[in-house]
Amino acid sequence: MILELKWVEKYSYNNFSFNDSNSSVCKWINSEKIYNQTLLIGPRKSGKRHISFVWLAKLFQNYKDKSIFNHIECDENSSYKKHFDINSFDVELYECMFSDNKTLHLFNNACSTTYEKWDRISPLIIRNNNIYKEEEMFEIFFHANANAIPVLWVFENPEVINEFIPDLSSRLKSINLVSIDTPDLDILKTVMIKRFSDYSLNVSNEFCRFALYRICKSYESVNEFVLKVHELCLQKHRAPTIPFLVENNVLGYDLK
Repeated sequence: MILELKWVEKYSYNNFSFNDSNSSVCKWINSEKIYNQTLLIGPRKSGKRHISFVWLAKLFQNYKDKSIFNHIECDENSSYKKHFDINSFDVELYECMFSDNKTLHLFNNACSTTYEKWDRISPLIIRNNNIYKEEEMFEIFFHANANAIPVLWVFENPEVINEFIPDLSSRLKSINLVSIDTPDLDILKTVMIKRFSDYSLNVSNEFCRFALYRICKSYESVNEFVLKVHELCLQKHRAPTIPFLVENNVLGYDLK
């Protein structure tokens, strides 16, 4: 029996899929380099958002002066306001806050604060679809460097950096680089099994091999495939099997 329950992504350290394709991420997130400016490169759906959550939480956990996070605005009824003590770090409370996508104030603030509203103290996450002009990013880089403020620069394609103004491009290339590589079949199989497990669905190795030989070999395709199968299982009240895929023409979808 498959129950239709609300599922929420849990962006915790223990829930991140560390593997050979992101070994540099594992070394970096457990080192003092997280306090420096870092360039994170990886394909779509490879876990960049997830590891950004972990990065921010580790900064919060280890900062001696946690007052840098006090500026974050929260609704009175938010789980952040009710359950999180800004002056002490607790893993369970962190898990509570970071598992609620509606109240991810730390993460959303780090990702969406405009250049004008940035307090020049708090860590920032600058992504592909960032809201900053190149000149503003240049100013952020220099201010963060001069004042030891952690900034995480996140991009899918490293070639994007070459398109920035020369001064910004050359400086981004000089900071710590952490990359998530293209996964092989074994890694994708592990990711697929874990993603199905996140939805409380069990799949066999044969099922994964059957699917992986018929979809694009990428994190994005695996994520889209798992989501489609999950939704179809709920609709049909069936478990995921190879006959189920064939009967419902799941692999006929454009998963690219």
